[in-house]
Amino acid sequence: MKSYKTIILLVFCSISFVFGAIWVKTKMFPYKYLAGLEQVTQLSKKVSETPTLPNFLDTAFSRLNEKTVKLDATFTLEHNGGGMVAIGNQAIIVSKRGKFFLYASGDNAADIDELDISLNINYQEFLTFVKTQALDDKIVRDWFRFIDVIYRENDNGGSLLMSHYFWHPEKECFTVRISSLDLPGIQQLETLSKSNNDWKTIYDTTPCLKIKHKGFYFAGHFSGGRMEFLNKNELLFTVGFLGYDGLASDVIYSQGTEGNYGKILKLDLQTDQVSDFSIGHRNPQGLTIDRKGNIWSTEHGPKGGDELNLIEQGANYGWPNVTYGVDYGSTNWPLSESPGRHDGYRRPVFAWVPSIGVSNLIEVQGFLPEWDGDILVTSLKQQTLFRVRYVEGRATFVEPINTGVRIRDIDQFENGNIVLWSDETWIVELTPAEDFITPDIDDLTVDLDATDKQQAINAIHSCEMCHSVTPEGNNTAAPNLWGVYNRKIAGSSFERYSSALRTKLGVWDEQNLNSWLEDSNSFANGTSMVYPGISNPKVRKVVIDYIKALQ
Repeated sequence: MKSYKTIILLVFCSISFVFGAIWVKTKMFPYKYLAGLEQVTQLSKKVSETPTLPNFLDTAFSRLNEKTVKLDATFTLEHNGGGMVAIGNQAIIVSKRGKFFLYASGDNAADIDELDISLNINYQEFLTFVKTQALDDKIVRDWFRFIDVIYRENDNGGSLLMSHYFWHPEKECFTVRISSLDLPGIQQLETLSKSNNDWKTIYDTTPCLKIKHKGFYFAGHFSGGRMEFLNKNELLFTVGFLGYDGLASDVIYSQGTEGNYGKILKLDLQTDQVSDFSIGHRNPQGLTIDRKGNIWSTEHGPKGGDELNLIEQGANYGWPNVTYGVDYGSTNWPLSESPGRHDGYRRPVFAWVPSIGVSNLIEVQGFLPEWDGDILVTSLKQQTLFRVRYVEGRATFVEPINTGVRIRDIDQFENGNIVLWSDETWIVELTPAEDFITPDIDDLTVDLDATDKQQAINAIHSCEMCHSVTPEGNNTAAPNLWGVYNRKIAGSSFERYSSALRTKLGVWDEQNLNSWLEDSNSFANGTSMVYPGISNPKVRKVVIDYIKALQ
């Protein structure tokens, strides 16, 4: 028996030794592997919580500068909600919980003022109520919020209009409300103090909705809530379907004459009359009127089928009877007689399948000549601007421009700059990038014969296949070559330098550049850059002169 146990022990030790040797050779000790997993997990959390923006955006025709001001780095704010309105070259921003801020074009975080303006929407009372009903209050914390803000000038200064949810504790129900605040003028905002009593109620949606016992008890993410002045006295107001689609409810408001939900309303601010401007909407999250008087709206579909619509008075846009989307967990929409079609109702100008999580939109004016008159549609889920060219009754192209943030709202300053408000509580200001001049290859190769000149051109183009050569160029795929001359070796923000380069001393002067271009592996043994080298000294000289000029 002892001999049998000894053999088993020897076999076990041998197997352990072999695995140990393999782990040592491959540097894959379990504790290191687990530590690596922990680091990846922590990094993923950090990236998801605090996305990092580049300082430029590349588009089809031009490059844009992107300046980001992170309000959550200075103020305590909750993410996902709120709105923004540009007034001249300033913007009033309202957070999800109703904190008001004033941002001026070009401001840094330290320049932004929190305004002494408050409005009570009975948020805490609603939280208390749902707790007494033994309901999960996370839904209220996530979706019971301030939605949109617009500004209207008048003879006495101006009025700030705010759309938001409002809880009616005496009735135990909620509405989507428009409130108005008279202001003496935008110039005096920083010194004003306005409380709840200074606001006037302009409108409450009807009926006042009780909590539902089917689907979401409070479907606050289907709010709509965008506002736009049709003229001096008439206001358009989008209202989402709030979950009343005939599947998660017994009533469908968007196709009936009773109730405001799932519609775009027209409010006459002089007579207080309210009428349905258009019906059959699901969750219209964007609203704008272009210079020709066209009314544009963006609308969330279910799973797929986000829409860009041209709104006409009296038109029916089909929800919930038709959609280009499907129900979650299904391959069709149960209420549609022809899934994937939009028969019998007003069709969208464009629909996104799968969904992008559309948000607000604007018509671009005075930003870039090649953009003038285009529609910019923002997205939450896709974190992207979509530039839509609408010509002769159709969308001729839709260009996606990734921003890296969930865009909640968009507007344009008087100076032409485009400003975004994101769910991360960041302000992003976009400006056209200044032109830069890259070196003229013809000037650099004037003394070369045709063969050497072509080799030099090919070598430079080979560099540009991986490396950026502009001031705002990125360091993602390879280090940016702009300003590399006389820069410390491995001294840029590029994160994937090989250890061979990281341990190399010196700067990128002519001598080191020449050695690198001739044979990179001899210059830094073990470099990760795969490059055959340039054997012709005349061609190397041209490439070095090109790199020296990139600054």
